[in-house]
Amino acid sequence: MQTESYVVLRPFMVEELGLKGSELVAYALIYGFSQDGESWFTGSAQYVADWCGIARRNAVNVLQKLTDKGLVEKVRTGRGCAYRVCRNITGDKTSLVMKHHRTGDETSPVTGDETSPNNIGI
Repeated sequence: MQTESYVVLRPFMVEELGLKGSELVAYALIYGFSQDGESWFTGSAQYVADWCGIARRNAVNVLQKLTDKGLVEKVRTGRGCAYRVCRNITGDKTSLVMKHHRTGDETSPVTGDETSPNNIGI
């Protein structure tokens, strides 16, 4: 992790998706990279583990739980896996996540850049 990196926890992640602990941090991390609806988080499980303060194996389990809940989608790449926040979640959360993708901040709240600085170099 770079010292300039950060993760933004949005209220809907806790209040409406019911996330907490490592799942919250991992989801927020993925959300930061994929909130534009086109980009994917391609960081390693170890990177997620470092952010969550857990072992790599536990990070793999957290990523699997988020995938199983339908909150993130996963694709296998030649070098591992990539994740992004789901845009088509079934059930009550569909409109919630779609709403946040459409009306959520498209810029970094700190710098006003179109993407967060932690999207660079992973």
